[in-house]
Amino acid sequence: MQKSKHRALPDWVVTGGMIILVALIAVMPQLLSRTLSLGTDYNFHFNRIYDAAMQIRTHRFSYMQSNYGFSQSGRVINAVYGPYCAYILGALLLTCKTWFRFQLASAFLLYVIAGSGMYLLARTAGINRHFARFAAAIIVFCSWIPMWALNQSFAGVGMAFIPFALAAGVRMLRKRGLDAKGTLWLAVAVAVLIQVHILSALMAVLALVPFVVVTFMRSKHRGQFSGHMLVAIVLAVLLTANYWAAFINVFRDNHVLSTFGVKFLIANTTSLSFAESYQSLLGLVFTLGFCFVIVRAFVAKHMDSTERTAAITGGLFLLLSSKIFPWDVLNQYIPKLKHTLQFPDRLLAVAIPLLLVAVLMAVQQSTWVQTHTISGQVLEMTRSFEIVLVVLFAFQPLTLMTQKGVDWLNGQGVSNNADYAATHIRTTTSFNAGDVRAAFGSADLASNLRNYYTGVIDYLPISAADDANQYVSGSTVYAELSQKYIKEVALPSRNGQFTKTVGSNGALNISFKSNKSGLVRLPVVMYANSELTLNGNKLAGSDYNRNRINAPSVKVHKGNNVAELRYVSPRYLKLSIWVSLVTWLLTMLGGAYAWSRHISRGRHTA
Repeated sequence: MQKSKHRALPDWVVTGGMIILVALIAVMPQLLSRTLSLGTDYNFHFNRIYDAAMQIRTHRFSYMQSNYGFSQSGRVINAVYGPYCAYILGALLLTCKTWFRFQLASAFLLYVIAGSGMYLLARTAGINRHFARFAAAIIVFCSWIPMWALNQSFAGVGMAFIPFALAAGVRMLRKRGLDAKGTLWLAVAVAVLIQVHILSALMAVLALVPFVVVTFMRSKHRGQFSGHMLVAIVLAVLLTANYWAAFINVFRDNHVLSTFGVKFLIANTTSLSFAESYQSLLGLVFTLGFCFVIVRAFVAKHMDSTERTAAITGGLFLLLSSKIFPWDVLNQYIPKLKHTLQFPDRLLAVAIPLLLVAVLMAVQQSTWVQTHTISGQVLEMTRSFEIVLVVLFAFQPLTLMTQKGVDWLNGQGVSNNADYAATHIRTTTSFNAGDVRAAFGSADLASNLRNYYTGVIDYLPISAADDANQYVSGSTVYAELSQKYIKEVALPSRNGQFTKTVGSNGALNISFKSNKSGLVRLPVVMYANSELTLNGNKLAGSDYNRNRINAPSVKVHKGNNVAELRYVSPRYLKLSIWVSLVTWLLTMLGGAYAWSRHISRGRHTA
């Protein structure tokens, strides 16, 4: 009898192919209908991505000041919100050439990253490839991850990267310490999160604390472990020096609005449910499975330390994300929570990956699986059951994406009378659904941001007389500042009163014609480090007035006038950017060198 010459595909090919297939399924409704899905956050993120894209296209860089996005207003956004990620997405936008292709490509890549991170976390925890692939498939449709495609929520992007940081913590615990690889892994994973989404980075760091404590208690070389942990912290700080320097510079010297506040934190919490699983609803499978492993972690006498730590940490984050925790009471003492955390169910970004790992570890160790496993492969019945579960988890987000595609095609996806803002956009021009669809599908990346604008004022510098804590959705302050920004910055920038260009030095030039001498309000905003020049003369602070949103009024002469706005970065800020870039370069070179040596040793031992 002849032996079969068929060779099984390498595991990385099977795993990669499966993750790519699931990612394609996730974007299929949008791909087939060729529609966009626009939500409440689209204008904020599309503007900052467009700003980064145009800097790359024109080679006229301004790290701090927005010269292309946000109505060319000079606002500081990207420097304090995912700086390097914005440039990467900007490059992707230039490659895709239209917003439709960009949304498809970015969503697809996000799903691939989420699946890969979950697979890595599961495998690092000792879960076999079969169950790890199941975890990778199911995470794509969980919680906040689909919300980037559905609603342009960047919490979904952050959640996709969190498993990489959690995997570093699991590896540290299983090895009872940190080696060079583990130190680099931990530092880079946290640094990437900071460069993507700071809130996700904070959640990941808090989730890593129990792993650090348990590892320290179990380590036989605590001094060495502490040293490696210190190196990881220092390296992460160096890799993100650009973010910290910009954050300090902007928020220390200016009165800046953070993200808008929600009225009630408790309204945005997780619910245990026995029906659908979506965003803040766990669904039957997760509800039963998560409750089981949390109880098991407290009652089992003998349990793997990784499983117990993952279950208890994940359970804690699940508790904090739920209605059980008195968020609104806590918010009375810490009002900033309604602006920074906003939605407690975001904590599922940590809870779900950790509890899913704990569930799969418990299933893998069960007697039934152990006795029904042949040559390392679980029986076909188990595989079929997993496929059914993935389909059930995929149903809700795919249905919503399909419905939003229908809304987009029939004109309901864009409206001036939006009852549900997450599925609509408001316009600053005469409204026409067909024009909106054409604008987002064309190669003109700017027209939709210029003409179809909502008054998003996150991170806007405001007068010290205004209470930033009153910037709550639906409040009078929210409406007043938003309308003021639209009227005095967005609309004048769009209607041709002012011509804005960007200089080779990264400065924003504002040209306009005045029929008479007197005060003119410029459609830009200023910070403590902003420098304003009018007709070649640098203005001192006493030479102009600033209103509630820090838009300056200057004395102009009759005829043509030219103003120049630029952000004067202090030396420490410039140095921090170079430190970050050089550290990233050295880290990547070091990682590439270590990887090449690993491959070389593998070939010699083969």
